[in-house]
Amino acid sequence: MTRAEQLAYLRAEHARLAEQLRTLCSEFKALLRSPHVPRHGWAAYARRMGEHRGLLANHRIALEWMMYPPCGRTRVPIALSSANDSTFSHRNRQARS
Repeated sequence: MTRAEQLAYLRAEHARLAEQLRTLCSEFKALLRSPHVPRHGWAAYARRMGEHRGLLANHRIALEWMMYPPCGRTRVPIALSSANDSTFSHRNRQARS
């Protein structure tokens, strides 16, 4: 896929996500206006909102990868990924003692 094709896809995806957010906002307003909304109505809305957040996170990753491709390096070395891990820091302190 060329960079132009990637950008076109991401633009279309952005438009779909924006439309989905508008729909979710109007659903939220409708739920607020309703005098008696069953609990499952709010639960379904919360589930859809969580799914939307997941799609936004995936879109952000795709955009980052398009702008800054991983160049075949998709795994972070263990030493780097563990450097900020509190367990790793705790083990290092214990080893030095």
